[in-house]
Amino acid sequence: LKKTKVADNKEKAAALNLKINLQKAENEIKLAELRSERDALTGLGNRYALQKQGQKMLRNIPEQKTLVAVGMLDLDFFKHVNDHYGHLQGDVVLKEIADILFDCFDGYGEIYRFGGDEYVAIIPQCTAAIINKLAGKVRRRVEDAHILNEKSTISDYLTLSQGYYACIVDENTDLDEMIDKADTILYEVKKHGKNGFRVAIKGNCPDVETLEHEDFEMSNENEQ
Repeated sequence: LKKTKVADNKEKAAALNLKINLQKAENEIKLAELRSERDALTGLGNRYALQKQGQKMLRNIPEQKTLVAVGMLDLDFFKHVNDHYGHLQGDVVLKEIADILFDCFDGYGEIYRFGGDEYVAIIPQCTAAIINKLAGKVRRRVEDAHILNEKSTISDYLTLSQGYYACIVDENTDLDEMIDKADTILYEVKKHGKNGFRVAIKGNCPDVETLEHEDFEMSNENEQ
């Protein structure tokens, strides 16, 4: 009888150890997945997370007509920060900007580090007014941070340019295409003075390539 109890106890202990080891392995896998989706410097989602989560967001949008925006955000003259203050300070700046962007988009959408000094925002179920509000808030928050960039040709402090592309999503909506269009809009902002933002909304304007919208202020505040 005693031998039987000892054997039972050993089996229970072995089963418990197996369960603990399996749980540890599962936790390690989850941690590895989390690390693979996080940018090590800023803590934001990386490009892998952008593709994985972004595509999922588009698929989960309700069937009714819903406007979704993708924004490309790029620091102006960031190379001067690295060259003048050093790459370590450049890393500090990238993290500070990431924290600002996370705070600005929190509750409205997701922000990712695209690479270098570029960030991508996804704003699901938005409106033109929401995009305008967020872009303006980002611009002000970055300016108010007073991050030195004395070699910039437009300000003594760091500034940021933004390009947003929005459309009514359906089963044919492609995230990469939206990112590419937002990047094209960002280029227009950079070309016309930087430190501003523009928005294009497909379906609500006659020709999205003109970056104009008769019912919504297309803003590059540096030109006003």
